[in-house]
Formats: sequence, structure tokens, C-alpha cells
Amino acid sequence: MDDRQLQVLCGPDVLGRGASAEGGIICADRRGGAGIYPPSDAAGPVSPVHGPGNRTNTQPVLGHRAAQAQCQGTARAGFDSGATNPAETAFTGGLGQAAVQRGRVQDGLPPGRTGDVEDRGVSEGGSVIERFENTHRRTHDCGQLRAGDTGKKVRLCGWVARRRDLGGFAFVDLRDRYGVTQVVFEPDNGDLFEKAKQLRPEWVIGVEGTVRSRGENANPNLATGEIEVVAENLTVFNTADTPPFLPVDKIDAREELRLKYRYIDLRRPTMKRNLLLRHEVMQSARNSLCAQGFVELETPALIKNTPGGARNFLVPCRLQPGTFYALSESPQVFKQLFMMAGFDRYFQLARCFRDEDLRGDRQPEFTQIDLEMSFVSPEDVFGIVERLMADIYRDVLGVELSTPFPHMSWRDAEAFYRHNRGSKFFSGVL
Repeated sequence: MDDRQLQVLCGPDVLGRGASAEGGIICADRRGGAGIYPPSDAAGPVSPVHGPGNRTNTQPVLGHRAAQAQCQGTARAGFDSGATNPAETAFTGGLGQAAVQRGRVQDGLPPGRTGDVEDRGVSEGGSVIERFENTHRRTHDCGQLRAGDTGKKVRLCGWVARRRDLGGFAFVDLRDRYGVTQVVFEPDNGDLFEKAKQLRPEWVIGVEGTVRSRGENANPNLATGEIEVVAENLTVFNTADTPPFLPVDKIDAREELRLKYRYIDLRRPTMKRNLLLRHEVMQSARNSLCAQGFVELETPALIKNTPGGARNFLVPCRLQPGTFYALSESPQVFKQLFMMAGFDRYFQLARCFRDEDLRGDRQPEFTQIDLEMSFVSPEDVFGIVERLMADIYRDVLGVELSTPFPHMSWRDAEAFYRHNRGSKFFSGVL
């Protein structure tokens, strides 16, 4: 088979080929895909694994270099694992470790790891999924354990918030987004104890142990303060350099430094609470609007530049040089199309982009709760938005707002307030 025939069979992005144990053709493409084709040169793989002939799934299994090395014939013997056909063999993991390791070296990855295979659930001594389930899968999060869990065998995963050596014991505060749990390493387990003494802040670890009551030493400042976990096994998933600042609320770090190390900044309790609060507000808004008959519909972010209003961000178009898309400043045109199409109640948590100067209430990129309705009166709009606000306050803050809100006409507003170049002077009750 020449290169032209190979491209017809495997696709235009083919990088190389090799022969399987059964005489089939192994192909790899520039997307990192790899596929096995039957000796008959049929235009497609034997089974829907992946690869250039299978256009419905282009997710790579091997890395670029690993797949190329395999297709150069270095892994031929590795495919003889007793599967019913070559493609099944590839799918079940008989990929040939030599080719994988060679590919990892060419990609600049450590040759000792077989992640390209292990990510597909295959490794020595059982699949990665099985090993994870048996040794690393957490049974609880770090904010979940209570006094009623005393005596249970548990596995926790998280970040080392702090390590202390007191009275011959090593104590680790293990943190995840749910909370903090104290883990105790006792000196009786010498190897484990020495390993625990090497732990440093922000290392990512997994711990297996038994829940024990802290008795009179309970910490009332922690939700998990009544218990501790006596460690029996420790796995270090990842080490960490000394962070430029600790993920605590009171820090003396410039905003530029916090943004540079944003992933550390987002571990701070205040930032975590802000993100979770935003999530709760968005979920409550969705639930409220859906309950009122609205349909959430997405609109394009890349649109035609429109004159008037806010300035647009322009995005060059590669396929048509010299032309530009504009980032949507609002979904206005598209939601009007929805109304014309009969979707009489639309909403979207819309991303908007406006090339304007920064102000206290405006940024170049922001999110808004965008609504549009047909066949409604102003009173209908008031009622829907008031219920939306009442639902959000109740769901997120536990505050009950009485509805309907007080309404004020324009004439009443003029009577109560006087405006002078943007300043408000109160001449009546608010």
C-alpha cells in the first residue's frame, strides 16, 4: 500500500502505519488518534475504538509520538494478547509497552510512567480504576466526619494546610473545599511517621485511617473538631514548592501576585465562599425562572459587528483574512429572534463583552441574567423579577422578602427625590 492509498484509508492527517499481528494496518494521525484496519483495506476500523477512519470519535488514546512509534512497527508483538480481533486488542490494552515508552521519551515525558496506557484503564496488577478504587478513592470529604463516625475506616484526599509536631506525634490539617480534618501520625508506625514529617504546606495527599474521638481536646472552631483520623497509610499525590503566600484570608500580598498565582488565591476561604455564593445564586435563578415557565437558550458569542451602543471587541477570522467577528455585547438581537420563533419566555446567564473603560459597575467581560418575554404587561415583568429576587434571597441567604415590592411612579419619584448632577438629596421617605 502506497502513501496515497494509506491516506484514502486512514485519512489526510495520517502520520505512519504498521502491521498488526493479524495482518491488519495500524494508523496514527496528527491528532494523536490510532486505529487498526483489516487486511481487506476496508475504509474504517474493525470496531469503534478511535482513529482517523472513525470520524465520530477523535479523542486520542496514545500521545502523538507514542502512536507514531507504534505505527512504525515497534509494537507489533504487543498486540498479540488473545483478543478476538486487532481493534479489540488495542481497546483492551495490548498496546505494546515498548512503543508507548519510546513515544513518551520522544514527547519529553518520563519513560518510567505508562500514563498513555494507564489513562485507558490498563496497568500491571490490575487496571488503574481498580487500584484507585481499592487504595485512593476517598470515602468522605474533609468536612464530613462527625462523632458518629468514630471507629470507621476512611480515606481522605486533600491539601496539607498545616503540619505540627507535638508530643512526639505529627498532626496534619487536611483541607479540601468542604472543610478541614485533623490527621494524626503516631510514632509507633516508624516509616509512616517519618514520611509524614516530610509533608509541607499545599502538598496533595491521600490518607487512609481510622476515625477516633478527640474527647476533651475537641476543637469547637471546626465542624469536624470532635474527631481525628489516625493515619495508617499515606500517599503523596503531588509535592509543592513553598507558596508565595498562604491560602488564608489575612495575607500581605499584592493583587498582581495573587493574580499570578490565582490557583492559590482561590484556595483562600473568602475566595472560595465568593465562588460558591455565585454558584448558588445562579442555580437559584435558574430554578426560579424555570418554575415560571422560562426556557434557558444559548446565543452565539461571535457575531457581526453592530454600530451603536458599546464598542465591540473584534476577533480576526482566519478563514476569511481581513474580516472580523465581534464578541457579543448582549444577546439582544438573538433573543428577539426567539420571540419571533415563539419562545415567549427566554432567559440566559449571558456572557457580555464591551470594549469600554473600567468603571465601578462595569468590566470588559461580565455575566448578566438576561430575560425576554412576549405577550406581557409591565406588571407581569415586575412580578416575575420580584419573585426571582425573593427566591434568590430565600435560597442563598435564608432571608424572606415580602412581595410585591413597593411600586413608585415617575411622578412620585420626582416628588420624593431631587437630582443635581448625579447627586441625590433626600426630601422625603425612601
